[in-house]
Amino acid sequence: MISYSCQKKETEHKINEPTNNAPVMDDNILKKQIEYGSSRFFQEAGVEMPKPEFSDDELNEVAAIASDILKKNGFTEISDENFKNKVKDIFDRTLEMNSDTKILYLNFLDICNREIIQYPNNGTEYLGTYIFKKQKMITDFYYLPEIIDYKQTNPGIYDYEASLPETFKDNDGDPIKIQKWRDVEKLPEIRSNNILKIINRNKFLFNDNKGSFAWLRIHDLSFLNALVKTFGYTKDKDLLTFVLKKNYKNLDELQKILWAKKCNGDIVVNKEIFTIISEASEQDRSAYLKAISEYLVKEAGRNDGALTNESEKIKILGLIAYYSTKAGEKSGQYYDFFSIFGSKDGGARYAEEFKKNNYYQIADFKKVWEETKNSGISYPGME
Repeated sequence: MISYSCQKKETEHKINEPTNNAPVMDDNILKKQIEYGSSRFFQEAGVEMPKPEFSDDELNEVAAIASDILKKNGFTEISDENFKNKVKDIFDRTLEMNSDTKILYLNFLDICNREIIQYPNNGTEYLGTYIFKKQKMITDFYYLPEIIDYKQTNPGIYDYEASLPETFKDNDGDPIKIQKWRDVEKLPEIRSNNILKIINRNKFLFNDNKGSFAWLRIHDLSFLNALVKTFGYTKDKDLLTFVLKKNYKNLDELQKILWAKKCNGDIVVNKEIFTIISEASEQDRSAYLKAISEYLVKEAGRNDGALTNESEKIKILGLIAYYSTKAGEKSGQYYDFFSIFGSKDGGARYAEEFKKNNYYQIADFKKVWEETKNSGISYPGME
């Protein structure tokens, strides 16, 4: 039994690892992974060898164990329809629950690449997680010793590991050193953290569990950031508020929150962020809008930014300026946004594009633009 406390001890949870009688263990898979070791190194150079591709059986075994962990730790399985809708909302992936495809891969490095990658995450070449339709959950790939206490569940294999050699020679005669799983520093802590990730990611996403959100805020910040900044998930108000507060001071990261490019090529402004800003404290609202103003100055004044098509760029920046202007009325920042574009040639190019697109079908867009375009100062890079 393992316990953890969240910030300010908001809540306390206990987790249960799979037990000896859990019908989820495949001795052959575990034995294979034990024989390979946690890592292999070219002994003379001390360089780690690349991890081999893992098999379908290994991935399916992870799914079975993760499902067992969730069942033992209060996860409520949701309906097929609810799961399908949540996956669409969160990851913008469409599920056909009755199709032959049982597993989908979420590629954190290239969200539009739908190919299933079967290499363990290393953060540079491979970084992703898997959607399992049958179990209605997500999980990363883990080697079995990373999610089960195999000393307890499979004592025979644990004893077998002790007898294995620590070095051998490959086909070229080069000495290879094996690090055994039993020798991995802090393996119990690593295992516990992996189990908690499985539990809390799924309970947060699919059970709307606030305690899990509290745990993720402390222990899995990169995942929460990815939900918003990589996948464009903006429907969870608490999550969006948290990610905005963590990222608004970095303009490159703020950009990932303000708008997103979809896999079909469409670029959309995340309107939900401006609701968060409007409802923030006066101090926070002022700080957020100041950062957005700085972002607009930077993006409007460059030709090598993320928005390469001029018409598209003007639309996205114009919409951000409009929503910011509306939010800025509460904090005396009404004139801080469209004036950035108006300071260049009187805003003629922006005015032309706005008019051509019928002010993006927003009733008072034209009024707000004309009221505020000439009320600011000239910004660096905008002359």
